[in-house]
Amino acid sequence: MNSIITKRFDLVEEWLLASSVVVSYEIIRRDISLLDGKFRIKVTFSDDSSAELFEYATISKASIHILKYSSHWQDKNGNLINRWDNAPHHPDLLGAPHHRHNSDQSVSGISVFLEMLEVLKMMENIIYRRYTTV
Repeated sequence: MNSIITKRFDLVEEWLLASSVVVSYEIIRRDISLLDGKFRIKVTFSDDSSAELFEYATISKASIHILKYSSHWQDKNGNLINRWDNAPHHPDLLGAPHHRHNSDQSVSGISVFLEMLEVLKMMENIIYRRYTTV
């Protein structure tokens, strides 16, 4: 098992346990070998929205490289809030293959992809702001 990838996935799980907006989470897949790792989780938030997040990471010379990722966030009715991924189905967008699917069904290019933990923190901030500004 690779200690660098293990630590990366452990940090995400520690965050899930500590977050005030996470109601529950399920680890669907956590496979770690000497050279790579795959991590897929489902999260339910306090506003009844949910997310499914995935990362496929490889290691080379003590550096992590994210080869595939997706973060799908939806409301309690199953309507898309946002989805970030690097599937190569929008090659014309700036920053391709990295892109974001928006709630209005549009797709935007993104120049820098967000790691799983960054996406979760962003979701937390949005949910927290909704509760504290109402």
